Amino acid sequence: MKTVTVCESNGFAPSSKIILAVPFRGSALKKLKIELKTNGQLIDATMGHPCRSMIFLADPTGRVVATSITMKTLRKRFSQHRPDETEINEEEEL
Repeated sequence: MKTVTVCESNGFAPSSKIILAVPFRGSALKKLKIELKTNGQLIDATMGHPCRSMIFLADPTGRVVATSITMKTLRKRFSQHRPDETEINEEEEL
C-alpha cells in the first residue's frame, strides 16, 4: 500500500483513498470545514498551523483531512506516490 504524507509530523493517508485535494480558500470551504468538524468527519492534521489544503478521502463516512501543507507540496508528494495500474486493478478485484 502506497501512502502520502499529509501533515508536518509524518501523518499519512493511503494514496488510493485520496480522491481530491483543494487549496483552503474562500468562505465556502471555511463553512464546510466547520460543518465537517461539527459532524465528526474532519481529521485536523494542521498541528495548530493555519489550514492550507483539504484532502477528501474515498471513505464511507466522508472524512476530510485539513492540513497545513500547501498544494504545491502535496502535488509533489502525489506525483511521487501515484499508484501504478497494477495496484489499482488489484484493489478493484478485492
